[in-house]
Amino acid sequence: MRLLVFAHRGEAQTFLKELSLKSHPKMNDLYISEEIAILLCSEGLLSSVSKLSFALGKLENCHDVINFGICGALESSIELGSIHRARTIYAENEFKSYSQNEHDSIDLITAKSRALTSAQAEKLNVVAQLVDREAWGLAHVCKEYGVDFQAIKLVSDHITDAEICQLIKDQAEVYSDKLYDYYQRELNQNKEAQSEVAAKIFSHPEFYFTVSQKRQFNNLLSALSQKEGLNEEDLELDQFIQLDLLPKQRAKLLCDWMTKRLYPFKSMVQEKLEELTSEMKTYGAEFKFDKNLEKSSYQFQVLIESEQAQNHMGDLLKKFPWDKFEKIMKGDFNV
Repeated sequence: MRLLVFAHRGEAQTFLKELSLKSHPKMNDLYISEEIAILLCSEGLLSSVSKLSFALGKLENCHDVINFGICGALESSIELGSIHRARTIYAENEFKSYSQNEHDSIDLITAKSRALTSAQAEKLNVVAQLVDREAWGLAHVCKEYGVDFQAIKLVSDHITDAEICQLIKDQAEVYSDKLYDYYQRELNQNKEAQSEVAAKIFSHPEFYFTVSQKRQFNNLLSALSQKEGLNEEDLELDQFIQLDLLPKQRAKLLCDWMTKRLYPFKSMVQEKLEELTSEMKTYGAEFKFDKNLEKSSYQFQVLIESEQAQNHMGDLLKKFPWDKFEKIMKGDFNV
């Protein structure tokens, strides 16, 4: 079994979404399947040592541990967002160090405190180029248990006197996506094949795809290629690049456009239903229709906080045009 260790849930969120895991019955923050497990160890040497020791005692035949997470760069030349396999792992005020078999030419030091000043960073930089809060403790436990260990870190910031904790939290999903991509590309033997078109678009600076959006895009591209021989030129990327949107919004718009092209009838039904329910949605109402759009039924949910709101929503429901709804569900769009 392979154990992936993260300090915080934010760093692990994409792994927890994409891998089929269940909670361990006898340990909080440990999630398992037949071949892989995830441990949330919290930051700090004491917590990382105690939690990993306990987890290894609960897992059978764990052959290697990989610590994924973010780290700070002690040198300004190191690119933000870059991912590195640490060569040697040191700890602040500790003599012993741990080296890895597969690595980049870059070292990591585990600090005893979270908030580092520029002066502290300069002292640590004498030893290593990257700094984190847990890797040395994890490496120490793995050495004692005779388990292989790797530390793979994404650079989230350059260590300065500025406060950036909130910024890092806000980027947690992006960091987790990048780490998961790295895991799939470099370490997962069952990684999915990716077309040249998908690889080119995923690396395009004007688009940002989350892990789930990448899967959606690949499925849509495969289906459209089989249906109508769709190629890169047919995607008409310029129409999305010209829009004043964030890269993540462009990616969503592209996937929506591909969905409409693949399922024109279903997309038309959804558009008409959106028009039909738009007024109630402005007041917080939520509609859930049949997944396959085959049944003329819906689930309705809304938060009511006053008698006035209750009466108003009741009036809107009474006015809901059921006859138009049934026609739309049957494919009659002349309503």
